[in-house]
Amino acid sequence: MFRLYPISGVSLRAVIAFMLLAVSAASLGICDEQPWQRVNGGYALNSGSPARGSAVFLKTVVTGSGDLVYIYNDQKIPAAMGRFQCCGSQPSYQWQVYSGGKWSADSDAVPQSLSNTIAAFSDPVNIFAVEGSEDAFFAAACFPSGGIRNSLIGMDIHGGVVNLEYDGTAGSRFWVSGAEYQRFGMSALVDAWNGVKGDMAFDPHSGTGILISTKGDWLNGGYGDKLVAVNYDRNNSKQRWRRWDSQNGGWYKDNSWPPTRDVARYALPNPKAAKGEKYTNPRIARIDNGRYIVTFGYAGTKGSITSMLLYDENAGGEWSWFNGSGFSQGGSFDYAPIVDSDVSRTVRLEVLQGGGIKFFYQKNNHVYEKGLKFKETGLQITETENQLAAASEYITVQDKQGGLWLFYVHKNNELMLIKKPSAGGWTQERLVYTGGGLKIRILDVNFAGKDQMPIAFTAEQDKDGSSEIYAVSPDCKCFRQDEKPLRFKSQPKGITADARIKYAGETVNTAKPYAPYGSQHPARMVIDSNQYLYSVNSAVCNAVIRDKDETSPERAVSWGGFWDHLYFPGGCCVDNIRGKVYMSNRIIDGGGGSAWANSYIREFDMDYRTKSLGWKKLRSKVPPGWDSKYRSTIFGSGKWISDIALDQSRGRLYAVSAGECRIKVYDVNGSKPVLSKTFGGPGSAAGEFRFPQGIDIDPDGNLYVVDIANHRIQKFAAGGKFIKSWGSPGRDSGEFVYPYDIAADPKLELVYVADPFNSRLQIFDRQGRFIYSFSSWQQQGKPAQFGTLSGVAADGQGNIYAGNDRNVLKFTIVGFDRDDDKNGIPDLLEGGVHAIRVQSVGGAVIEPAADITLKKGQDAGFRISFPAGQSGDVIVDGESVGAVTEYEFKGISQNHSITALAGRIYNRTSAAVYETIRDAVSHASAGDVIVLSPGTYNEQINFAGKEIRITGIDPLEPEIVAKTVIDAQGAQAAAIFTQGEGSGAVLEGVTLTNASSGLLVMSFSMQAKQARPIIRNCKITGNTVGVFVMGGTPTVEKCWIGDNKQNQLVLANSSAVIRNNTIASPQIDDADSKAIVIQNSPDAVLEDNRLDASGGDL
Repeated sequence: MFRLYPISGVSLRAVIAFMLLAVSAASLGICDEQPWQRVNGGYALNSGSPARGSAVFLKTVVTGSGDLVYIYNDQKIPAAMGRFQCCGSQPSYQWQVYSGGKWSADSDAVPQSLSNTIAAFSDPVNIFAVEGSEDAFFAAACFPSGGIRNSLIGMDIHGGVVNLEYDGTAGSRFWVSGAEYQRFGMSALVDAWNGVKGDMAFDPHSGTGILISTKGDWLNGGYGDKLVAVNYDRNNSKQRWRRWDSQNGGWYKDNSWPPTRDVARYALPNPKAAKGEKYTNPRIARIDNGRYIVTFGYAGTKGSITSMLLYDENAGGEWSWFNGSGFSQGGSFDYAPIVDSDVSRTVRLEVLQGGGIKFFYQKNNHVYEKGLKFKETGLQITETENQLAAASEYITVQDKQGGLWLFYVHKNNELMLIKKPSAGGWTQERLVYTGGGLKIRILDVNFAGKDQMPIAFTAEQDKDGSSEIYAVSPDCKCFRQDEKPLRFKSQPKGITADARIKYAGETVNTAKPYAPYGSQHPARMVIDSNQYLYSVNSAVCNAVIRDKDETSPERAVSWGGFWDHLYFPGGCCVDNIRGKVYMSNRIIDGGGGSAWANSYIREFDMDYRTKSLGWKKLRSKVPPGWDSKYRSTIFGSGKWISDIALDQSRGRLYAVSAGECRIKVYDVNGSKPVLSKTFGGPGSAAGEFRFPQGIDIDPDGNLYVVDIANHRIQKFAAGGKFIKSWGSPGRDSGEFVYPYDIAADPKLELVYVADPFNSRLQIFDRQGRFIYSFSSWQQQGKPAQFGTLSGVAADGQGNIYAGNDRNVLKFTIVGFDRDDDKNGIPDLLEGGVHAIRVQSVGGAVIEPAADITLKKGQDAGFRISFPAGQSGDVIVDGESVGAVTEYEFKGISQNHSITALAGRIYNRTSAAVYETIRDAVSHASAGDVIVLSPGTYNEQINFAGKEIRITGIDPLEPEIVAKTVIDAQGAQAAAIFTQGEGSGAVLEGVTLTNASSGLLVMSFSMQAKQARPIIRNCKITGNTVGVFVMGGTPTVEKCWIGDNKQNQLVLANSSAVIRNNTIASPQIDDADSKAIVIQNSPDAVLEDNRLDASGGDL
């Protein structure tokens, strides 16, 4: 209830109007009239060093729970995510960052890139909450030129629009095709070589919407831009997105996605456009159910204007154009202006709750508005141009009551606000925030919490051009009293290389007289045995080859550069033995960059390393001296084959299929490479990957893989068996933030890792122990530092080559004197240091327990103990030395490993302990050795087709064999081979009993592989039949086979080898039973067996 008092000189009507305005203003936000200041404790929201230029970006969404979520570019990390957790059932009022697949308030948290660093976003980005979910959202995001990237390297991509989904729990996924979404790939909805600008309107209730975008096309001898539209339907289980078909009128049918370059087929509203016509910066708004309004800039023969389109699903699903008083379909396309100049870049549309549309735009450094309203007779412009404020930039937002807020930047560093309630006029302008003298940009505004507190996000730019992102809001106790800020820890200072690393020169990464246009960032590099350096340029589709120390581009050559041999290549490796060079190719596709392309590998002859290769013309003829006839060959397939590495001695090529999170192994020994194996898979467990990138091989054949989104390095033995991993997300020594490339030194036992998002190169030994890192150095007497750090390579002579921006830098290792002998000669160069990897598994104890490092020629001793009642084993360099209690290395000259195992069942090869034989077999890989301790195992041994060895602890000791019992509990067999196991499948040192057949081997003629297992030093007794072989060629040797109820040995249709066994038969009452039965087995071999047939026939 209001009580009115007369006020001198003021009419009662004025007082009532003032009070109504105050009530309306109060409805627009809680205590918004209070002074505004930074929230989150005044701390910046971006965690790293400040962002720069176009990288400064932030967009917000209020989720179903009411929490305020924002996507932004953090430092160099694209598409990071934060939130203010102010709603839900248990609001924490905590500012948080999305890190490691969960929300975190840890000051050490590393922001997670929603795109796994594949794409950086830029305005416009549209984010919509998903109805029915507390946390999920949906986004259509533009990325700028170079937005698709290899680490920090922007590709030769000129823009595109992608679709992102976040489900609130398991992370983000991008649309790739049909209704398929992937975590480690994306496809552009619209893309173009000359860039795109897109905007989207979405109905969260129906799950439908329309994306409108520009797309370049070659129009009658000139390049122009068309408008294209893509329809989204969340309920379509076959095709989420459908392009507009201008030829046939309507959206493309399910499972139809026309070629991206067929612009005329889906351009609108006019598929036929004249040379020089250009459409720019479309904006779209959903008016009501089924109707959408689009504004756009148009440049034609009559100059530049801003006009409109209308899409009406209810009127047959057609696009029509603004003619001045309404909308027309087809005809002259003589667009009428709503503004007589092109202001499309600055347009914002607000659909009012009471009906009508507010059309905002900017020209001559002022913000203007117009009112639009649809009537039965057409569109009516209800307001003339109304100038609102002088501004360098602005943002509008509408609150839940329908009130309009207009934030704008005045004089570069003043954030101003005017408001318009749903019923009433605009308020007086008010200064709400200043940046302390810094230049301000307004990024976005939204309302948080049940009280709908307005929060504005600003970028505040320092004099050096860097920007910090802040959130500002009214200074209200009701809001601030529970707020918990997120304060990121200050970043460690860059480390300047000391006397141990010396800068030794640089070369521009290009080849003259001709080089492809654009930024030639050396993505990945390799050095062959003749000291030629190959550097791949992912961004501009070529590779540069020159002597590793050549600094003149005139003496370098180029492979590709005309989109011929190479098209967005990824990695490279050399085969000095076979004279080949391999490069992965097509990691992305198209002008906008599909990061779900079918990658492959190109094979070149190394003899051509002194010739430039290319055959397509680009702006001119192929340069003189280039070989235009040579053609490289193609093999393999994958998704984003980011890098490749070659084990030359074994003839194995390893390809990193990053999108599939797998490593593919090709045998290159023959005339044609053949896929022989695949390992890995998506995840964070040992041996799993999340968007792996770089790969390299040390001289022992061990693999090192950069597991980028898990922020770690993984090491595997030759063939793919996991050994270890190291690293975690962070900025300290030995930690990583999306590491990119790796090089294993071919001579020195060092591994070099490019850590670009930390702007540093880190050095480890081959066991993953951190040694050194540096981010800056002295170059010609002046400080220099890494910018865009990319590929890394080593020559084995103490030199490191690192890609940095467009150059290749050379650094020389002067020394790492790890044991401080101060003799002036670095350990690494005076003979090396070697590591002994120490591991205890199960109950075993080994001392010393930690890995140790020694200089060449030193000795090392270990003591081992095993728990009482458990069997044990000591594995040295992969070979068992038995259950010894002491072991000594003498005069070491290489790396070693020593593992002590204790357990009932263990895998000697992988150093793992298991509870059951079945579990041990299921986890085993080819070549593994599974050891069984004495005891009774109430289960069956099934090799399941694997080439593995299962053995008791001492197969040559009959007493231990008799105590290592496989009791099949009446099953078909105690040991079974029915899946074509080869001679690598070996069973020894156990007793097989209590089965229909103690040993069962079966192969049939139609099987591609015949069973050839080896069974030796076993005791087979107490079964119905001792050994039953049907088909195949098994070898049974040195076994004791006897006391089985019916038959000791049955061979049928087999070429088995039975030798050096003792075959004993008990007293058999059944006259039809035979000790040995052989049928249709003329090629079977029985030799040197000892037979005791008393009581039975042979």
